[in-house]
Amino acid sequence: MEFEFVPYKLSLRLKEIGFDWPCYKYIYTGDTGNNVDHYSEVKASDSKNWNGSSDLCISQPTYSLAFRWLRKKHNLFPEILTDCTTYPKFCYTYTRFFGNPRDLAAGEWGWENTCGNYSLLYTSYEEAEFYCLDEMIGIIEKMEEENSRLGKTK
Repeated sequence: MEFEFVPYKLSLRLKEIGFDWPCYKYIYTGDTGNNVDHYSEVKASDSKNWNGSSDLCISQPTYSLAFRWLRKKHNLFPEILTDCTTYPKFCYTYTRFFGNPRDLAAGEWGWENTCGNYSLLYTSYEEAEFYCLDEMIGIIEKMEEENSRLGKTK
């Protein structure tokens, strides 16, 4: 079941970009801060936004929940694909919706489409998921960095 959960480093990056959805699991870093060698995972008895409870706690979502958050919060739509040329290999692509989904008047919306731009091939679905999530987080980090540089607020 462990492969269902986003690992420590990606969970920490999700926290830093504002992931605040309730999770059943979290990572307690203790007094060591971000020292990954000394963190422990603790199962929660109920769903909670652990990112908001303490600097020592990091919510640990499933990949499914993290991808759902990216769709709902940032309009990023990742897709894991199978390459069936010889043996199963996996890659990912994504699209991004921009604009106002509540007002679809001309000029108010659009899609940034990367279909046809696929990632490297990976030997497992889980590996493709990991690198897809890593790239999605990177996109948001770059957007936030650019907004910060330009003095824009969220």
